[in-house]
Amino acid sequence: MLNSLLRLDIILIIIYIATFFYFVYRKNDLKLKEMLIASLVSVVWILISNKQYGYNQNFITVLGYQVFPVIAWSLGLFISIHLFSLSKTLKRQSFYLKFLAFVLLYWIALIAIETVGYHYLFVHNNATAQYSGLPYCDCMHAPHWMQISYFSLGIIYYLIIKKQKTARTYIKSLLTP
Repeated sequence: MLNSLLRLDIILIIIYIATFFYFVYRKNDLKLKEMLIASLVSVVWILISNKQYGYNQNFITVLGYQVFPVIAWSLGLFISIHLFSLSKTLKRQSFYLKFLAFVLLYWIALIAIETVGYHYLFVHNNATAQYSGLPYCDCMHAPHWMQISYFSLGIIYYLIIKKQKTARTYIKSLLTP
């Protein structure tokens, strides 16, 4: 019912644009880079998996690519790292503990969002509807390689962000007397 009143793809596009301009306004280059990296990861993912997307709703398509999964993945990845970075408890922990905590939180959020999207917002991917969903939550109806990719995208994004931050810190240390 909610989808008949509001277009989910339009809402996500508005949120994406508002978030982008918020960080432009705040001159927060770090968050802008994280957002652009999330977008790049999402675009690469959609280039790989585009034929596997065909929703039961009329989402915007550009050049044969559905905008909804690109924006949803971009926002999901960016928001996950942004919210995770707000944790003061993990600031002084080792990389491995932070990594494990991020993966756990990302996976829980992914399953929760997929479950809500499937069962309450009724966003169904007709292109992969013949595949069984995850046990218990009955979401992520897709081939196993896509399900594994969904869980891996957050890990890939996290590692890219951490590698980029490490490289930036290293370059600064070389330039500082």
